[in-house]
Order: sequence, then structure tokens, then C-alpha cells
Amino acid sequence: MNEMRLEPPTDVPPGSSPPSPPNSDDVLIPGPGKGSIVLGFVLGWVIVVGGQFLMITLRTSTAFLLPEAVLLAVAIYFAVTGKTRTAAGIFIAFGTMIALALLLVAACFGMMSNGGFMH
Repeated sequence: MNEMRLEPPTDVPPGSSPPSPPNSDDVLIPGPGKGSIVLGFVLGWVIVVGGQFLMITLRTSTAFLLPEAVLLAVAIYFAVTGKTRTAAGIFIAFGTMIALALLLVAACFGMMSNGGFMH
């Protein structure tokens, strides 16, 4: 059988080694200063649920959208300061709140229609 010999690549200087593959920790953990999606998600839910609880406790209904406004302000702050992953987590949390509200409304209409509401 013929032996086949390969020439070394020309773009790598002799005596140097090719770059090493990235460490698995480097792939999973974002670079410094990017923030965390999980932190943003948890922070978003805590701001809205805690804010609504505070509004109920203080018995004020004039500013019922204040927690959502604070949530938007915090997300913009994180986006401007470079913590884009935390800002994305906050927006994901807000999206899950909207989805949960739509599912609850649909469930209520489903229960009412079974009870004769729509007939």
C-alpha cells in the first residue's frame, strides 16, 4: 500500500501550534459585563409581583401600571449600561406575563361557555 504524506499547512508558521478549542466554561458563561438572562427573568417577576403586592397593600389604584413602568425603566437601564442579557431576561419575563394573562382569560371564557354563558 502506498503511504501518503501530507505537507503541513502553509498558513501556520513552523514551530507554532494551532489555536486551542474554547473551554466549555467559556461557551456557557457569557463574558464579563453581559449580565444573566436568569437574573433578568427573576428580577422582572419580582419587580411586577412585588410592585402589585405593594400597590394592594397601600390600597392605591391610581397608578396600577407603575410596576410595569418600573420594569421597563429597569430593562432600559440594563440595556444602556451594557448588561444586554439581563435586559433580555426582563423582556422575556414580561412576555411570559402577557402569555399567562392570555391563557387565564381564555380559561375563564372556556369555563363560562361551559356554564351556559355563551348560549
